[in-house]
Amino acid sequence: MWRSLCASILVATSLLGSAAAQPSLRARSDRARELGQLLDTVRRSSGSEGREAAAAVLRLSGGETALPLRKYALVSLLSTRSKLDRGQRAELKAGLREVFPGKPALPARGPIEIRHYIGEEFFRGEVAAYRREGFAVTVRGDHATASRGRLHVKIEKTDQQIFREMNDPRVHVVIFSGHADVGGVAELGLLAGPRQRGKKLVVQLSCRGVQTMPLVSGRYSDAQLIVTRRESLPDEDKNILLALLDGLERGESYKQIRARARKGGLPIANYLFPDSIDGHRHLDLDRDGRMDFAGGRPHDRSFDVAPARAPRHRAGQKLLSAVRFLNSTNRYYAEDTPRALFSIPEVDNKLLAGGVAPSAPASKAGRPTPVTVMKTRQRGGEKVHEVMLNPALARLPKYKLAAGAILEMENRMTRSILGRPPTQRDQLRGLLFATDYLFRISPSYEDAEGAVKWVCKRYGFPKLGYSELEAIVRSDSKNLGTDKQLDRLERLVASRQRAEAAR
Repeated sequence: MWRSLCASILVATSLLGSAAAQPSLRARSDRARELGQLLDTVRRSSGSEGREAAAAVLRLSGGETALPLRKYALVSLLSTRSKLDRGQRAELKAGLREVFPGKPALPARGPIEIRHYIGEEFFRGEVAAYRREGFAVTVRGDHATASRGRLHVKIEKTDQQIFREMNDPRVHVVIFSGHADVGGVAELGLLAGPRQRGKKLVVQLSCRGVQTMPLVSGRYSDAQLIVTRRESLPDEDKNILLALLDGLERGESYKQIRARARKGGLPIANYLFPDSIDGHRHLDLDRDGRMDFAGGRPHDRSFDVAPARAPRHRAGQKLLSAVRFLNSTNRYYAEDTPRALFSIPEVDNKLLAGGVAPSAPASKAGRPTPVTVMKTRQRGGEKVHEVMLNPALARLPKYKLAAGAILEMENRMTRSILGRPPTQRDQLRGLLFATDYLFRISPSYEDAEGAVKWVCKRYGFPKLGYSELEAIVRSDSKNLGTDKQLDRLERLVASRQRAEAAR
């Protein structure tokens, strides 16, 4: 073991210069592999052997120019910090301060350019708030400008394409205020989002921003993010926004901005700032669809370096979208829907994205090939379901894959929580949840219609149209999976089954 460790340290030392000298995919892959081997040694070993491996990780991460890989290495050491000596713990703390920055990245002088996109029902109120805070405001229809000191804000009433100016190096801050649409605003924004140029602070003042945080931070790995942990309230969002604007103007740290927000007298614990190491729980740094950390410990123990559009990574990201959506939807169902079958503790964040499974599951006679492979495991004393994608279906279009995965995940949750096989009514509830995903996150009617047809054929439902299912979902704007919605869907299914039987 010691001889192997010495060899790994020698290789790691030789790779220190490659981060700058060889920014190629292959060189980064070599560094990721060596970091993985050293981290495994730290986890398995104790005493001087573990400390030597940790020292090598710290040296290699210190010279790493790829921010996601550096962050992965440092956060991975957190769970083993008890094995580090005092100097190494100090070095780890200093490294974490760099990858979880304490201040916004802003120019030292000149204007601070901000783009603020605001949902329709919040536009007038938030523009009025700018006026009350001493900004010079000009409004032209759905657009406005607000200026005060170094701050120059362009405001637009929209929830579309909120990342459109990520490629403008002159823009320093991008803000969205409004309904998250259960992740739809962010995900559809990412579809049209360009590559990032220049440092950016991205602020999402909408419900459950952590749902899409792995997708946003994966796409824009060099951006600093402020997101919400749970549902957000307009007054609390506005309080954070005004404290942030004041802090940006004064060059304050995130700690100072939070202190300023507390003076507003409203809770701020819902907001996750870029300097919070707790944000590592919502990261997929290598963009393979497998969450990197879970329950405070490494979940993905290898950093997979691959091209941004590698088929396996893209497939994992498709499933990640469905898993994070259903975590939010199940919580909303348990919290808001009358006579919900699940409680909040039973469903809250109980699905864990596991990327693409290493092998395809065995098919069972009379059943369709499953989209997902699920394993129930313990995480921090609670039961969670790790969801992986069947590699045989990895090339499915995202919206078919997601709809099928949501049905299968909901069936698994029903079986696990209620202790019985899912009934037809349970499966119809899953179909409504899948339809809600298509309604909010698919970019076109054609995508949604194709996914519904595929799901109905695959899982034994009669032929149903997306527009029929969407009408049922939209019949109650505040609740999903209600008895009335399920009754209506049961009648539709029964009618369609009779019609098909009569042919």
